[in-house]
Amino acid sequence: MNIKRILLQLGIAALLAVITGYVTLDWLQSRPREVITEISESQTVPVVVASVDIAPGTRIDKQMLNTVRYLASSRPKTTYSELKEVEGRVAVQPIGASEPISSLRLASDDVKQSGVGALITPGKRAVAVKGNKVLGLSGFIRPGDIVDVLATMHVNDKLITKVVLQNLKVLATGEELSANRDGQKPFSVDVYTLEVTPEESETLALAASSGSLHFALRHNADATTVLTEGADQAKALSAYRGKEPSTVKAIPRKEREGYRVEVLKGNEKQTVHLK
Repeated sequence: MNIKRILLQLGIAALLAVITGYVTLDWLQSRPREVITEISESQTVPVVVASVDIAPGTRIDKQMLNTVRYLASSRPKTTYSELKEVEGRVAVQPIGASEPISSLRLASDDVKQSGVGALITPGKRAVAVKGNKVLGLSGFIRPGDIVDVLATMHVNDKLITKVVLQNLKVLATGEELSANRDGQKPFSVDVYTLEVTPEESETLALAASSGSLHFALRHNADATTVLTEGADQAKALSAYRGKEPSTVKAIPRKEREGYRVEVLKGNEKQTVHLK
C-alpha cells in the first residue's frame, strides 16, 4: 500500500514538472525578442583625435594623431575627418590623449611655427622679464596663470613699491609653455614671458630696467582693476600701528594760600606767615 502511494506521489510530481516546464517555455516564447542592430561602417564617420597629450605651442605631426569612428549624428562639432587637415597646425590650448581635435584649440592656418608666438592674442605682444624663485612665488607661477606686476624703484631718493600692471597672462616660464604634468610640483625658472599690449610693454620694460619686479598671482576669473597709491618706507612701517598717544598738558602748579600763625614767647606775640 505504501509503495502505491509513493508511486502515485512521484507520478503527480512528474506531471506537475512537465506542466510547469511547458508553461514556462510558452511564456518565454511569447516575450518580444531583443533586436541587436549592427552598425554598419556607412553610418559612422572618422574623427581625428590626439594619440598623446599635446601642450600649447606644439606643432602637431602625424605621430601625435589617430582616427576613430563616431556615429554621424554624434560627431563633435569643429572636428576634423582627415589627418592631413591637422598635420602642421599649432595647438594653442592643451589637448588630452584620445580627445577629438577641435579647431577651437588650434592656431589659425597661417601660424605654422611652434613656440610662444603661436600663443599670442592678435594685437598683443609677448615680453620676457628676468625672474627667480622668490619673484615667481617659489616656482608656483605657471603658464596660463594671471598676475599683477609690482615694481620697486627709487623715486626722488625714496624707495617706492607700486602696482604698475594688472591682469597679465603668463605665456611661458623659462622654456616651458605648459605647466608640469603632475600639476603640483614647483619648478625654478629664470625668465617669465607675459602677454601685454604695446603700451603695457613700455611700462613693463621701464619697470624691469629701473628697479625690481614682483608678481602677485590672482584668480583667473578675477578681472577687477584695483587702484593703489603705492607704498614707501614710511607707509609700510606705519601699518598696524595703534593710535597716536594723546598729549598730556602740564598743569601749572598754583601757589598755595598762605597761613598766618601767631607765636607767643612770654609776653611777646609774633605773627608768622606760612606758604
